[in-house]
Amino acid sequence: CSSDLPMKHFLFTLTESGCCSVFYGTKWLYNINIAGETIQSVFHDRANDSLITISQTGDGLKCRSTPLARMNDMNGIRRSVCLFESETIHGIQYFTTISKILTHSSLGQSYKIWDAVSHAPIWSIPEDNAEDVHYSSSHPDLLFFDRRPSPTQRVMDIRSILTGVLIRSISFPFNDDDADSDDSDLKTVLNMLFNTGHAEPGLPFHFVTLDQQHYMEIDENYSVVYNSKREIISENDDLTSSCRGIVIMDHELIFYCEDVHRQASIYVSNIMTGKRVACLQSYDEQSKQALRDVTCLSYNVDRNEIYTGNSNGNIHVWTK
Repeated sequence: CSSDLPMKHFLFTLTESGCCSVFYGTKWLYNINIAGETIQSVFHDRANDSLITISQTGDGLKCRSTPLARMNDMNGIRRSVCLFESETIHGIQYFTTISKILTHSSLGQSYKIWDAVSHAPIWSIPEDNAEDVHYSSSHPDLLFFDRRPSPTQRVMDIRSILTGVLIRSISFPFNDDDADSDDSDLKTVLNMLFNTGHAEPGLPFHFVTLDQQHYMEIDENYSVVYNSKREIISENDDLTSSCRGIVIMDHELIFYCEDVHRQASIYVSNIMTGKRVACLQSYDEQSKQALRDVTCLSYNVDRNEIYTGNSNGNIHVWTK
């Protein structure tokens, strides 16, 4: 199982082979794949209360939308609506928090922003102005377009996601031999914007805006909450390099970790204090198997349940 996506009473699971199944509670209903379709990712379109699926076909990526109200049987999938049929899409990213969609068309040689509610195009830029696009959840109104004018120089164009207007360009040296440069260089750009100095290179990271005064930075071994003056408010050292499936709720951080002895646990921590609120550990052979080789984790707010999927393709539901 490569990902879980809970929506109200539905749970959607996606395997590494591209097979997506829908469950109602814990009851399996059906697979949502249409013939010849390999699903790469699924999203919850909150604005339209629908499921968005992105699939690989021989002609590129296909995107379709299915209202959750039609999910009770397979007929709902057959009545799903195809999106962006006029485009030949080779890359797509869905920004659920701001209801925007970014598509990349190699045939049209452009990046394009769409409104996720009406699915109408908003703006586009030529492909030759960017080799890649980055997004940081701490700045949901910005997109970072990566250009490399020369083998030793890199330029990050910062554009408004609403209008496409160029806000600022930042140039810095680029080392083509650095395999981890994408993450570390974007992190450097964000730090330059905040005048916080250079970050340590080569670490995976997440930036999350908590409110107008606080934001959180998550690296592979810790999470830190800062205020707007870059003062540390809290730290969480339960995170280790083996952590995966990090879920961020309003006030809590949920994640899965294995220790050096492969003893696995699910941790729930208070974001603002960094203190552990709960820890789910194996208490018998069944729960030990459930926590072994977990590949994905998600949380259902409506049902107050944690879902985990493992490398064997099994799904487990954790509830009070």
